[in-house]
Amino acid sequence: MNFTPNISEQAWGNTHACLLSDGIKNQVCILPKYGGLILYWKHEGIDLTETFETEETLMRELEVIYPNAKLSPFVCRLHNGQYSWQNQTFQIEPVKADGHALHGWMYKTPFTIVEKIQTPEAATLVIRTSYNRDFV
Repeated sequence: MNFTPNISEQAWGNTHACLLSDGIKNQVCILPKYGGLILYWKHEGIDLTETFETEETLMRELEVIYPNAKLSPFVCRLHNGQYSWQNQTFQIEPVKADGHALHGWMYKTPFTIVEKIQTPEAATLVIRTSYNRDFV
């Protein structure tokens, strides 16, 4: 392959986005401030995800459907916000308007960029957050 993977930061609304790109037809744009949400993903020039035009649109949609999220502590949609383990039932918050938990508490948790790694073969973005058990 003839390309050089790279990582760049760009302004998006009141926050910043990280763009991982091969400089040709493949791009992944990540919003660390919003749980590592994938703002958009293009492969061979084809959009694989829906995108948000503005931060206001993103905030409105996060409360309803939350598309494009890839970082989450459990399945995409948890029925009634509950799961059972070792004969005990646990309730996950927040539960959305449709009565189901959607991506748990991490979906609005801000992450920070820890490391950007660029090699001739790949671009890697390492992001991190801290978990405070009382937060949930």
